Parts: sequence; structure tokens; C-alpha cells
Amino acid sequence: PFPSILTYFPDVDPSNLPPHWDVMRSISPDTSIILFDSSSGVLVPHFAELDVSVEIIGSRSLMIWPAHRLNDSNHYIVAIRYLKHTNGTYILPSIGFKALRDKIVTNDSNIEYRRVEFEKYFQILESAGIKRSELQLMWDFTTASKECITKRLLFMRDDSLKRVGPNG
Repeated sequence: PFPSILTYFPDVDPSNLPPHWDVMRSISPDTSIILFDSSSGVLVPHFAELDVSVEIIGSRSLMIWPAHRLNDSNHYIVAIRYLKHTNGTYILPSIGFKALRDKIVTNDSNIEYRRVEFEKYFQILESAGIKRSELQLMWDFTTASKECITKRLLFMRDDSLKRVGPNG
């Protein structure tokens, strides 16, 4: 799987994003965007940019592009820190993420349902030297399996070959 990873923050200053001409900056200790392979425990090189296809500058999605294809059936954590608005102020975490990050108990069942899982991810990142107090957002995902990605295409190929026969 090699699509971009998307999120949105209003009015992001792009100057602190790891650029495409220096993907190694994305695995430095002070990177603003973290793409962490939780299976291997390593940072994944990537670059990030704002979606320039959107004309309204303050409304552009944040696009994270891995420098290589992500592994099939693999678990990743995305964490974001140090992002600022174009006026220089730090972007604040959402109320829900702040509650999870800062261990603030809420009456919101949607937040509390995720607490145990998020704690696990916070601990994984902390063991890699990434401080939870610096995070503005974090989420995880698992990439699709090779079978899931190729099953339909292989079926179409096999079906086509069967229909045309050995002499084509």
C-alpha cells in the first residue's frame, strides 16, 4: 500500500513539515510528523505537504507520503507534534485527543472506549523516545493484506485466461 495518509488542521504553517527533498529529516528525533512501524519499532521515512489542489490556503489537507511502500498486513502509528498555525501559535490538540493524551477522564463513551488502546500506543511511542505531552494528534492503522489487495485482479486474470483458452 502506497497512498498518502491524510489529516486536517486549519491554517497549518508548512515550514516544519519534513520535505520531499529531505526525507531523512522525517526520521530525526525532532521531526514534526512521525510514521512509526510498530511491528519493527522503527520510524518510516516520509515527507509531508499541504494539498495544493485546494485553492483556499487555510483549508488544505495535510498529506503524508511514505518514502517506500508500506508492508502488507502491518500496524503503523502516525503521531503529529510541533505544528503551528501560520500566525506562529502552536496548534492545540482536539478536546478528545487531549483527554486521552493527558489522562483526563470524561463522560464521553466514545473517548473512554478508546482509552486502553491509545494508552498502548502512547507507551510504544514513549519507549521510542517520543513524549506524549508533545503530541497534537495520534492514530493507528493496519495496512491491507497482500490477498486483499490482489485477490480481485488475480481472479480477473485467471478468468480471462480461462475464457480465451490456451490458443488465445
